[in-house]
Amino acid sequence: MRARDVQYLAADGDGSVVAAGGGRQLARIASGWLTNVAMLPRESRVEGLATMPDGSVAIADSGLCQIWRFDSRNHLHLLAGVEQPPALDRRASRADGPAGIARFRSPIAIAADGSGAIVVAESEGSRTLLRRVVDGSVTTAGATSMPPVGASAISRFGVDRLVLVSSSGPPAVFVLRPDVTIWTLDRIVGSERQAGREDGPAADARFVAPAALASTADGCAVADGARVRWITPGFDVSTLAGAEPGCEDGPAAAARFGRIAALAATADGRIYIADPDNNAVRVVAEDGTVATAVGANRTGGIPSGGAAVLQAAFGSALVDDDTNEALELARVFLREHRRDARTWPDRTVQPTSAASARLGKALATTWSQSEDPERAAVGLFCLWLIGCEERDLSVNEIRDRRLSRMLEELERLTD
Repeated sequence: MRARDVQYLAADGDGSVVAAGGGRQLARIASGWLTNVAMLPRESRVEGLATMPDGSVAIADSGLCQIWRFDSRNHLHLLAGVEQPPALDRRASRADGPAGIARFRSPIAIAADGSGAIVVAESEGSRTLLRRVVDGSVTTAGATSMPPVGASAISRFGVDRLVLVSSSGPPAVFVLRPDVTIWTLDRIVGSERQAGREDGPAADARFVAPAALASTADGCAVADGARVRWITPGFDVSTLAGAEPGCEDGPAAAARFGRIAALAATADGRIYIADPDNNAVRVVAEDGTVATAVGANRTGGIPSGGAAVLQAAFGSALVDDDTNEALELARVFLREHRRDARTWPDRTVQPTSAASARLGKALATTWSQSEDPERAAVGLFCLWLIGCEERDLSVNEIRDRRLSRMLEELERLTD
């Protein structure tokens, strides 16, 4: 998965962030890497991610009309819903009951409410239907005064509320409050008819195109075009980061994003931002500083000229299945180190068995954490290259392909 493909994000309980692109692939963001880690069944289609109280991630699967749980060991568990693959001659059905026989028709967003139940939003014509998955059973929640829009994102807000937005509906944020088993429209933040960028109290604030949500104990972040807005528990709106579209890291007011596709809030107060227009995932720290977490916030190729430059490039490089990118970086790396008579750690580059391949990865990890910038640059690149290859090749193929490729490259550089 590439950073430009990320459309959904959710933090887990171990500090990493789960990402999905709308297909069936799941990836994790950790230590600056975006790594493919699991695949949903064939014909699945991720339509939403949500952090569960136990730290795992709930998944709305609109392809098979099911709800999944993704744990910290990268294992998938079916939570609810009978598999209903898409077909031209029938329409998926909807039914409450025990999780193993309940049916979902069109899950389009997912969240965990204050009680720990999973709330699934489904489209029903022009309105939103809310289903609850709790204690192994699925029920349909009643609703009064619900906004007549289909939800594109829902999230928990405080202890006992949900927030809802629609990417194609009114430019407002809708706050829902439960009354026993009935959800009631509690507050409209912004205006249903008038778009704008004004901050302020709920009635005076304006949004342009709210499309994603991420809540913490202190409030809720809203993706609004190229801005991240913030709603406090008292329903005051402010701009957390961003302004006109662009691509800039730095202080919140100076930061620039493209169209924001998804948000995720981690336990330590950071907000992760899917920025597909800039082929990146960005992050807002607690102090408001914006940085690029995954992706290359740079233009052109990697300049030659030293280990420090290479280390910076490898540390922020997009890590995915793009082997062509890996080869391009390999050429730069080899050219630099060949010129300065440096060598690769043998066990990393030329593994001769499954055991030595694993040892090579461990050695590269140790090197990447070195205080010596030259050694750290070598380790970072080796980890990056190994990661790209391991997702596509078996360990024996990794051994043969890497050895063959490096020998060919060295021969070419020697000519």
